[in-house]
Amino acid sequence: MTGILLDVPFEISDGKLEIMPPPSIWHQMTARRIETLLEARYPAAVSDVTTAIGDNGRRPDVLALHVPLEEIIRQRLRAAVPDMIEVAVEVISHDYTDKANDAVSVRRDREVKFHEYAAAGIPEYWIVDEVAEDPVDASVEIYHLRDGSYVPVALVRLSALLAGQAQIPDRA
Repeated sequence: MTGILLDVPFEISDGKLEIMPPPSIWHQMTARRIETLLEARYPAAVSDVTTAIGDNGRRPDVLALHVPLEEIIRQRLRAAVPDMIEVAVEVISHDYTDKANDAVSVRRDREVKFHEYAAAGIPEYWIVDEVAEDPVDASVEIYHLRDGSYVPVALVRLSALLAGQAQIPDRA
């Protein structure tokens, strides 16, 4: 059978196609909440947009861009490049049915993308993960780029950010 279009998430890593597991409902809802939060702070916030990082094609869960949304639409942009990006956000996808796949996903967001995004010069990186004691909430680790590496600047709950009880740290 030819011409089958696979409607599955994927990324290109080191020239290889990586099929990603479909995101859970929690993952999608969390990404949307973060996108809404970032829309209030930056000219544009988008989700599921391919980003050219060297030879890799990554799809961060959420991006905050310094380019106005109207300009993105006017230019009919299909992908982002690092110099457009203010914040890249990855929501960790846990696969409780396959521990090996879960470990690969966690490593990808916490190590591989962490270093790729820093090397690309993206000024801020958020890693969002589940909170064991509150399955609806999420922890948000915020990193700022300093001298080519990310340094941790905050660990907050998403619920606190959304309620205005915690602030997103400004970059120096």
